[in-house]
Amino acid sequence: MNKKKLIVSEATLVILFLFNFIFSQLGANDSETQYSVRWTTEVKIKDISGIDSLFDRPVDMSRACKDCSLVLTDEKEESKKVQVITCRQYFDLKNNNFYAYTTYDITMEDWFIFDCNTLNFLKNSIPAKVSYLNDFVLTKEVASYLPSTLVYWSFVGSEKEYKKASSKTLKELGSKLKIRVRDKFNLELEFDDTTNIISLLAWGDFNHDGIEDILLHATHHYMHGSGRAYESFVLTRLEKNGKLIELPLTVK
Repeated sequence: MNKKKLIVSEATLVILFLFNFIFSQLGANDSETQYSVRWTTEVKIKDISGIDSLFDRPVDMSRACKDCSLVLTDEKEESKKVQVITCRQYFDLKNNNFYAYTTYDITMEDWFIFDCNTLNFLKNSIPAKVSYLNDFVLTKEVASYLPSTLVYWSFVGSEKEYKKASSKTLKELGSKLKIRVRDKFNLELEFDDTTNIISLLAWGDFNHDGIEDILLHATHHYMHGSGRAYESFVLTRLEKNGKLIELPLTVK
């Protein structure tokens, strides 16, 4: 074989090898695309690299009032009361059957549910490999397709009624529901003598199935009474433009 042809052939093989290597790497990166854990401006943290230490940071109650505080009461011994300062303390007390006894403390507990549940979900979240919620924000159109459980308090009514509600969307509640968009992260829903504020807080893979989920916070108030409740919700979507599904996740 001609020496020049041999050199050209070897050079061609090297070039082909390099192209194959580059494209294989591009393909690999594409198949391993990850959707990072992220949060909205509603969540007042800078990063989650040292998130565990944030559980020992005092919850900022000044957002409610200057001298606000939360006191939890022992379910078994109601004379035993503890003022709560941090998220770690809050979870320890809740796991030992302490609860908010007065209407005032139920209201103040919302700051802990908002901050502490969010920290816990973010701490246990991982980047998703697949996302159908990457650009998700709260709009009036989107609100219509949220699960109707967002306006049904989880502790109200029978388990059967709640399960029935979870299979419906807000749109299916009909003309009784009024939707007002505050901004892309907050909705106000009026339904059946209740006002419900829904806040979008974060995106991440919260149940570790590879699919991106969203974390929501809900506040519920009776319009003509003092009843109120506060909850965290995690929703997911399994296909493009698919149904928004509530995941049965709890905070430990």
